[in-house]
Amino acid sequence: MLSRRLLGWTAPALLLALAACAGQSEAQPQVPPADVPVQVPWGAREEAQYRIRRGDQLSGTAVFTVERQGDAYVLVQAFRSTQQPLTDTIRVVVDAATLKPREIERTIAREGEGERRCHAQYQGDRVVVRQESEGESRTDELSLPGHAYESWADLFLWRAAPLERSYRGAYNDIGTCLLRKPGHSLMVLEVITKEPVVVPAGAFEAWRVEARSGGQHQTVWIADTPQRPVVRYDNGTHVFELESLR
Repeated sequence: MLSRRLLGWTAPALLLALAACAGQSEAQPQVPPADVPVQVPWGAREEAQYRIRRGDQLSGTAVFTVERQGDAYVLVQAFRSTQQPLTDTIRVVVDAATLKPREIERTIAREGEGERRCHAQYQGDRVVVRQESEGESRTDELSLPGHAYESWADLFLWRAAPLERSYRGAYNDIGTCLLRKPGHSLMVLEVITKEPVVVPAGAFEAWRVEARSGGQHQTVWIADTPQRPVVRYDNGTHVFELESLR
């Protein structure tokens, strides 16, 4: 069992920004969960760089990469805080056709305090999550509901969802490697409109998509281009803005 010290060892909010799940604190809209009819928009490799703001203050940077490996995609999110000597890297392996999760690895490194590591393995109808830090460890297991996707892959999954004004759907969002026990909640997606967005990478016509899960509300703007990059993401606390894409 992990000590109180280990359970309390958390990263700044910006480095937890993509985790959307973990418990249904509010009733969700009545949309039944279903598999997302994905159409993968990226190629064999992609790299996107973001700045992360909290209000008017720069709080961090992020690099998102995609790489095809056989019948899977490896999705990596690498965060760096501008306010603390801290990095947070999440590696997610998903099925290339469905974007259903297979494996997650997360490493949080704080200078002078060591590393916090997490590994989650999806195995049929369950996921096993092991967290380690400074010689301590904890293992949890979660039974999976149907139509389940990994929360750390949400921003990639949303890019592959149907981007049209009539689309409204839901799926079960599984939260692993969140510095607490794994959990799940219903994620409801709704495509609202298409509107102009200006970010450091340029000006885009982008689809505005609203995401609601576990009482949280997030907004993402996805460019109306064949590659469908996320150009802006607002999780209610931090705003991600695209700086470059290649």
